[in-house]
Amino acid sequence: MGNKTIGRRVLPHIALIIYMTLALGCGGDDDTTPAGSGNGSGNGEQNTASGVFSALVSGNSFDATGDNDSIQGTYDSNVLAVGGFDLEFGPQGATIMVTVNGVSGPGTYTIEAFTSAPLQFTEGTTVYSTALPGSSGTVTVASVSDTGAKGTFEFTAFNTNSDGTSVDVTDGIFDVTF
Repeated sequence: MGNKTIGRRVLPHIALIIYMTLALGCGGDDDTTPAGSGNGSGNGEQNTASGVFSALVSGNSFDATGDNDSIQGTYDSNVLAVGGFDLEFGPQGATIMVTVNGVSGPGTYTIEAFTSAPLQFTEGTTVYSTALPGSSGTVTVASVSDTGAKGTFEFTAFNTNSDGTSVDVTDGIFDVTF
């Protein structure tokens, strides 16, 4: 296996860790409708998680539970960040990042364009983000604590290179322990 192939396999993992670090460092007010009394008392460290993280991306199956895949997650200061890497998705693998500010407990959180914590889908070097105009999404948190989170998500995100292409991420599920 050449250095280029190893780089293509390792780069998405590094990008996932960097993104989660940045997401936890950013604050902001997202328009949310939480219900519950969680206190966001997670440990704030990057955590390799276990469990389930899957979705359909424009109709194609994304499942981050294979042998060479990974799931990351953390909950700290009312910020929930979970993500998965699916090596078998496309020729270079893909990553989905779900980050939500203001999570105080179970509830449905609406993600709109220009949010400080966008939802993202990355395939190879192509990034689709809900931070762009016309994007939207929802994350429904069923449970959250400093040791794990469970919920669903869906979003429409646009290519960050401004070519107008988009992806629809539907039927997203996370049930992770971190």
